[in-house]
Amino acid sequence: MALASTDINTPSDFSILRQSRLTSPEVSVIVPIYNKAHDHLLSRCLESLIDQSIAALEIICVDDHSDDESLAMALSYAEKVDNITVVSMDRNRKQGTARNRGIALSRGRYIGFVDADDSVSPLAFSTLHDSITTSGADAVVAPYQLVDLHDKIIEPQKRNTPLSCDGPIGIDERKTLVLCHDPIWAHLFKASLIKRQDMLFPEDMLYEDTPTLLRWLYGIHTMSVIEGESFYNYRQYGSSTVSTTVKSSQALHDRIASSDMILNDARSLGMYNIYEDELSCYFMDICYFNTVAMLTGSELPSSKAFIRSLAQHVIEQVPDYLSNPYYARRPLLERTVKRITLLHPIAAYRARRSLNKLFRTVRSFRNHA
Repeated sequence: MALASTDINTPSDFSILRQSRLTSPEVSVIVPIYNKAHDHLLSRCLESLIDQSIAALEIICVDDHSDDESLAMALSYAEKVDNITVVSMDRNRKQGTARNRGIALSRGRYIGFVDADDSVSPLAFSTLHDSITTSGADAVVAPYQLVDLHDKIIEPQKRNTPLSCDGPIGIDERKTLVLCHDPIWAHLFKASLIKRQDMLFPEDMLYEDTPTLLRWLYGIHTMSVIEGESFYNYRQYGSSTVSTTVKSSQALHDRIASSDMILNDARSLGMYNIYEDELSCYFMDICYFNTVAMLTGSELPSSKAFIRSLAQHVIEQVPDYLSNPYYARRPLLERTVKRITLLHPIAAYRARRSLNKLFRTVRSFRNHA
């Protein structure tokens, strides 16, 4: 039976321009869109969803106030088929807000996500649906592959979730999931799990997906893990979010705020004491070490000051990190680099910058040899 859109509170900050005429969707796929008309990105995405082999699938396109032809493109596809809903946000609210509006409007028993610059194989959602219904799981995860702008495969098989998490999820499996999980769009979820006010994405910020996914993973009792073929094409290209957000100071602050949410959510949900070692390790990796690595290649004028304050912040959040058992299991060289990066952040930053410069010089020399 289709779920009503009244299960969560929905602000009136959007307009429904086209409503799907599908009467009883089984799966709802939410596509947040912002300026993806270029290079046939959005068209490839929507065509891959229209070509899905599962019939009872609704596509909910939420345009986050694009200033290119994305909205018009989504509407043109919606005129050709019966299973596309097109929503237009009144102003740009970031991807989490767009996803939340899609969740509120969804009617399927299961909910999945596809980013507007990615695509899926024709059997993607039928395979995910078969797996989640056969197993009775709360969520299913499948492999994905990295492709470039022209669909050339960069990395053919990628999945972080191990097979040990296939089946009932207890404390040990959830510890593994905290450390080794896959992106939200690699999953299909029961709508009843995520279609709740306390399970929505943070709004008006970047990096909203990780704290949200962890909240969902705390709530699952069973998971299905698919092996074999990759069904999702995750596109890597020069202007993608991954490569550009480091240029924005606001994005850096969003990254830290999102990381803090991971710990704060765990504490408020009573999960922190159970998964403290795993959460601390994961928090330090994404909040600090990965951020320092990103800033090494950045030209932000405030990078050194930001890293200095960030080091102080993460030490306050996780004062015993160097005693963490997961840190202790890392290879000696990795432990040494991380210790220096944490205790002597500016020296580590300068050393990384010098090494990057050296590598660029060597690469340039080889290219001209």
